[in-house]
Amino acid sequence: MVDNVQYDVGFIAPALPHPSATYNPRMQEQMHSVLRMYFNQVDNVLRRTNSRVRSVTDVTADANVDPSLLDQIIRTSGSADITMTLLSSAPQGASVTFKHNGTGVLTIATEGSETIDGDSTLIVVNQYDAPFLTYNVADTEWSVV
Repeated sequence: MVDNVQYDVGFIAPALPHPSATYNPRMQEQMHSVLRMYFNQVDNVLRRTNSRVRSVTDVTADANVDPSLLDQIIRTSGSADITMTLLSSAPQGASVTFKHNGTGVLTIATEGSETIDGDSTLIVVNQYDAPFLTYNVADTEWSVV
């Protein structure tokens, strides 16, 4: 599976100096400084990312996406078709990720007048698909990102 998520890490890998033809302690120390700085930045990003890890809730039957499931990952499984119903009013920017591990059809439905990209349902047929949805209060619409 290919990860197509765009990550905002806030830095880029440094351009490393070219090695000299002979051993040069000054060049070696310069290389160590560049690598130390780079890996400190990587470490800081991983620590921040780890603090935002979302919990996973397993679902095997029809259910409502209640407020406790917002900003979480909902993982479906089993061979039965499953319908997940989104909240009728969610807070601005609320999100939910569905990881469809089941072999049945996953239907993501809305209550009331809300829509998902203009439709009342989103049908997920392919096993292992993982639609990510966010809510826009002004439009009363969930969007697949």
